Amino acid sequence: VIDIIQDSVINPKDFEQELNIEIQKNKHNWEKTSFAANQYFRQHIFENDPYGRISNEQILRKISHDDLWSFYNERWKKQQPIVIISGKISDHEFQLINQTIGQIQIEHFQAKQVPSLKTGPSKKFYQEKPNALQTSIRFGIIGLTRNNPDYFKFTVLNTLLGGFFGSRLQKNIREDKGFTYGISSSNVALQRGAYWVVGTDVKKENTNQTIDEIRKEIHLLQNEIVSDDELQLVKNYLLGSFIGELTQAFEISEKVKILCLENLSTHFYDDFQQQILDCTKEDIHQLANQYLQLDEMLDVRVG
Repeated sequence: VIDIIQDSVINPKDFEQELNIEIQKNKHNWEKTSFAANQYFRQHIFENDPYGRISNEQILRKISHDDLWSFYNERWKKQQPIVIISGKISDHEFQLINQTIGQIQIEHFQAKQVPSLKTGPSKKFYQEKPNALQTSIRFGIIGLTRNNPDYFKFTVLNTLLGGFFGSRLQKNIREDKGFTYGISSSNVALQRGAYWVVGTDVKKENTNQTIDEIRKEIHLLQNEIVSDDELQLVKNYLLGSFIGELTQAFEISEKVKILCLENLSTHFYDDFQQQILDCTKEDIHQLANQYLQLDEMLDVRVG
């Protein structure tokens, strides 16, 4: 691992081979409407921001061997590694890490200035793909980062609407209407920002009605109070899922990694559980009106 961090060799021939492989994978991905819809959604919701950059063949072909070598030397080699260990840990493991990775000499690293987040004004983006079998829909808005005080309760709102198999969107659009094999919503939290998005694939003739039904379900949450039983079901699902995610060392290390990289409190996951338990029907109603503003939604369709 230390060799990889400090003494890697990037052979020009190997670089060209790997770049060509990446280009072919990228071209193949762009043939999928779901991949294209994801890329365009990020591009338009984070317009003029690094978060909105898309990956395509033209951009990849601009990368040279010298670019990669410079990046490795200026950024990879000059950043102190964060080491996360999880599982059965003793002083022996700590000693080994200190004797190896702990002895790496890191030069001074001048971090690039992080820009303030910029979001785009676009509200619609449609791309026609005549040979596509379905239309991929991405419908969403700027979301909540993990340090937002409403993040945990918004997680309850998102789960109720589209975050698990028994959600309202699944029951309406998959089970009742039969428009799709699956539909979900998620709040994607990044370091400088976040986005909330509903994603699904439907036949072209069902596209407009699917958007209408998504809007209808959001409108219902904004205007009607959820039942005690439905809210308790979602809470039980979230708390049960959280406990299930603490059974393996890799899953625990992933949670610790989030705390480290986003400078979150060590009480973050304790707060998560308590906020889930404390979330009320009135909270759901208030958050739906505050954050899921229908006139601000970005509507992306590819197919």
